[in-house]
Amino acid sequence: MAERLHINGVNVPLLNSLNPSLTFSVADISQPDKRKSTFSKTISLPNSKIATELFGGVFDINSVDSSFDTTKKADMFYEVDGEIIMEGYLQLKSIDSTDINEIKYNVVLF
Repeated sequence: MAERLHINGVNVPLLNSLNPSLTFSVADISQPDKRKSTFSKTISLPNSKIATELFGGVFDINSVDSSFDTTKKADMFYEVDGEIIMEGYLQLKSIDSTDINEIKYNVVLF
């Protein structure tokens, strides 16, 4: 199974399958204009040169304290075996760092 996650047009390397648990909303019949969107649980993306440059530029990550702009979003689509499973945007929720070389970006797909 070939999985790809494209963020702002850039294919971000994955170490493992994302296996995102997606939550789908059912349109409320009484209020169809107030539909909610599909979203994933928090997904961890590994550190890589591509991810560091992409997230640093999009979310204005401060390299000293790993703070970032929580209001920013990035366009994304997630595909499996060439078929787009989800298309929307991504938000960075947190950055975990256990060592200078062990950084994980925790994101949610909407």
